Amino acid sequence: MNIKNKISVLHVTFNDVSGGAARYVMRLHNSLLNHSNISSTVLVMNKESDSSHVFEVKNSISKKFSSAIDKIPSLLLNNKT
Repeated sequence: MNIKNKISVLHVTFNDVSGGAARYVMRLHNSLLNHSNISSTVLVMNKESDSSHVFEVKNSISKKFSSAIDKIPSLLLNNKT
């Protein structure tokens, strides 16, 4: 891999502090920040931390449809099996 190419990673989760998934995502995100060729960002529905790498969805329409959006990956995976 060419060092000049930077990998961008976007983690998407409900929040960034509460719950096991949030803690795991933040642990993974923080470990990726230690690599010079990886850019890591977290997108959440509810931001609870003061991290500058975590961004909250501000759009109320997106928040209203979040449960439907959560189902999209499983629908896509079920169609492939």
